[in-house]
Amino acid sequence: MPARLLASLGLLGALSLPSLGLARGGCVLVFGYGETVSHIADADLSGDPELEAELSLAEPGIGFRYEYFSILFLDFWTGNGAVVLYDQADDSYYPLSPEQLRALTGRGPDEFSAPLLYTTPLGWIVLGALGVVLALRTWLDFRQVP
Repeated sequence: MPARLLASLGLLGALSLPSLGLARGGCVLVFGYGETVSHIADADLSGDPELEAELSLAEPGIGFRYEYFSILFLDFWTGNGAVVLYDQADDSYYPLSPEQLRALTGRGPDEFSAPLLYTTPLGWIVLGALGVVLALRTWLDFRQVP
């Protein structure tokens, strides 16, 4: 077990070195950032023909828009979230005032809960699970030592 642990820590240490982060042949670590929209519900704009004509959305939906930072495609930071009106067919979204949101859905912004992967990014869930597995494995190995 100590050999596996040392190899894992060595690999993590090597990957975290800045000189290896951007190798000449490619990138060892994949960093990402941007914004995304998590779908909450489909939106029916037929009750407000002016808004429907103004926005001309192909597939309108209500979503939770937020910014993220990821390493190896796992989000480690999320923030600046808000409920928005967005087009499911492309990447466009429109911020909604509390009054507009209440008119479209009958609920205010405080009545929508943030998605789980916004409040607890997937990267932390994966690291926590790996930590539990590593701690359990270490504990089991120490139990077997005479």
